[in-house]
Amino acid sequence: MLDRGLEGMGLDRSRCYLTNLFHSDVRFKDRKGAAAEAGKRLRAELDQWPGTPVVTFDSLALRAVVEWPKGTQAQAWRGSVARVLAGKEGGRIVLPMLSPVEVTRAERWKRPWQLDWERAARLRDSDWLWISPEDREGHELHICSDLGKYEAALARLRTDDVSFDVETLGLGPTKTPLVCFGISDGSTTVVVPWASNSSGQEPYWPDGGRAVAALTSAALEPRLTVTHNGPMFDHIVAARYGVIIKRWADTLYLSHVLEGHMPKNLPYVVTCNEVDALPWKHLEARGSNLPALMKYNGRDVLYSIQAYRRLRERMLEAQLPAVK
Repeated sequence: MLDRGLEGMGLDRSRCYLTNLFHSDVRFKDRKGAAAEAGKRLRAELDQWPGTPVVTFDSLALRAVVEWPKGTQAQAWRGSVARVLAGKEGGRIVLPMLSPVEVTRAERWKRPWQLDWERAARLRDSDWLWISPEDREGHELHICSDLGKYEAALARLRTDDVSFDVETLGLGPTKTPLVCFGISDGSTTVVVPWASNSSGQEPYWPDGGRAVAALTSAALEPRLTVTHNGPMFDHIVAARYGVIIKRWADTLYLSHVLEGHMPKNLPYVVTCNEVDALPWKHLEARGSNLPALMKYNGRDVLYSIQAYRRLRERMLEAQLPAVK
């Protein structure tokens, strides 16, 4: 399986540097304890090729290469594109993948495995000059702190479909306070605070947000509004605060139609629909302050609309209706 993946990138195995986290025989039950020391050796080994992209094939290898927390799991991070420091020479791209053994044992992971190799091929074809979607030319992020800026930003939305996502203090959609929300058409991303801080307790707008809700409802009314698990959450929260969503589609629902047996979380949906994104759900300190949360929200809506458009293509390819 590894040979086929490399061949798909146009690489011969003999031209790649393959190494293991553990060079000596380590009993399975001792692997976690030995990983810290082995990780130091592995990073020193890789630093001989600063800037060279690295593909990791299981959770222990991933943690060792990037020094991420102990809870980091390859299944959660696979499909993302991470940039980490490499020695003294700057950044290195790391592509987390599942272990070939895991893919062999579970048929359902073969498609994600193939998609991850296709992602690696795309990055190789671009000479590894990867730029995160939100930083690419042609995309602009508007953090709207006053009504005039918000109205002007909404006027820049050009497509008939936009994504919408709320950030809240908690999980109960019928009672949790709204903190901020975002809208994106893929080129323009707009994020609006609703509360003055990430606790959601103090309102940001003097009129309680009525003007913002009216502008938002007017912007969404002629468009298809794309959410992720929206009918169970975002739609309910939005309605509580006066934002009306009429015509909608949902990336979680479309994913359930196409791959009901696979995970439905947004990172999985994004990475399995040809969006080459950061592992943003795991790296953003979104609970620390409102600016960090709004930046995180901007990524949510941007990646969602990009994933939705590929999902819609897949639905049409399967001769299934994407929207009713």
